[in-house]
Amino acid sequence: MSMDECGETPLMRQREYRYWFLCDTSSQIGVVVGGFAFTLLGYTVTHNYVLSGLAGTLNSLVTAFMVIPGGIISDYHDRRRLIILSGAFAAALDAALALTLLAGRMSAPLLFVFVTANGALSGLFSNTTNVALPQVVGKNQLADATAANQSRDAVLQLAASPLAGLLYGVSAALPLAVACASRALQSVFGMALRCDLRPHPRNHGEDGGPAVLRDGLEGARWYARNGRARLILLLIVVQVMVLSMCGTVVVLYQQSLGTTSLMLGVIQTFQGVGMLLGGVIGMRLVRELAGRTVFVLTSLAFVTSFSLMSLTASPWILALLGFCASVPLIPLNSMIETYLMLLIPISLRGRVGAVNVLFMSVAQSVSSVAAGTLLHIVGYRGALLLPLAIMFVVSMMACSTPAIGGMPGLSRMDSLETLS
Repeated sequence: MSMDECGETPLMRQREYRYWFLCDTSSQIGVVVGGFAFTLLGYTVTHNYVLSGLAGTLNSLVTAFMVIPGGIISDYHDRRRLIILSGAFAAALDAALALTLLAGRMSAPLLFVFVTANGALSGLFSNTTNVALPQVVGKNQLADATAANQSRDAVLQLAASPLAGLLYGVSAALPLAVACASRALQSVFGMALRCDLRPHPRNHGEDGGPAVLRDGLEGARWYARNGRARLILLLIVVQVMVLSMCGTVVVLYQQSLGTTSLMLGVIQTFQGVGMLLGGVIGMRLVRELAGRTVFVLTSLAFVTSFSLMSLTASPWILALLGFCASVPLIPLNSMIETYLMLLIPISLRGRVGAVNVLFMSVAQSVSSVAAGTLLHIVGYRGALLLPLAIMFVVSMMACSTPAIGGMPGLSRMDSLETLS
């Protein structure tokens, strides 16, 4: 089926997209359930805010260190094969961690070893399915596919997070066992893909080998050449850092108060409901809005919701405010991710995607340790309000730039041309 024909066929009626979606969904279940367990393990094992935040920082730093090699690998090798291998490796890691917990051998140093391994796999392979998506669907359906994936993520938060919390309350190894099985399914569905997911042939020299020394950092050079893309990336980094920081502060503080893992899962569930609502209704409402308008509305929603969170420690009120903060996430992410993907040439998507993940990982590494440190130094309220003030100032300054003011609405994304 050609890309033009795919553009006229509903996404779920396209065989390759269905298998890609099943593959990516299996991967995300493993990431959500396993990641929830990793988050709780940090404080459970160390009983220390700073060390718990340091575990998250180490994971993000290792991810950041490995994303550039991962992007190069993605642009030089068959992405279908990489999807299969990454699922197998992640399943093996989750199984090893679960067995260690069952054997009662877990310690803080050993936890950091597993965190390092998890970060390495994340850096090498986490962006592979996203890089492959534009080769699976037509250009005019990319925004819808991105929104569908974001809505799927919301459903996973709705179901997987409380399930992970419930399983964790029984045994810390149970959510890891679920993650192991899910990542194994990723490999199975990856084997069912039949479309050509090989990168552009220009990524190889005359002898068929990768020109690593010549253009391994071409993703960074692409950003250096394109100011619009640089500013969009900067805004994404700031929002990721601040939202991750605020979320970590809430979780750590609730753990210190003795809030159950099940209740923490319920908070995640409310966030999932908000994202799902935003994906179903919000996408229709913002389709004709300019990018600047969507950006302003989402920034105001984030700042208002998390500012109100600083005034309460009630898990149920936090869950409700988390719902409000999550509603605009899918429209915003869908717009920005589609905008960037359509600007990036297909031959560079792995390496440019690696740069994106690198900056996200650095932002998350800073946010994790900063959240624990701020919580220890200035307390719960200050640890929420300080990063929110930074995001508010940056967001308002960005609204006056051409990169935000000139961003097209979702209905006009298919007219974009790639940037060289």
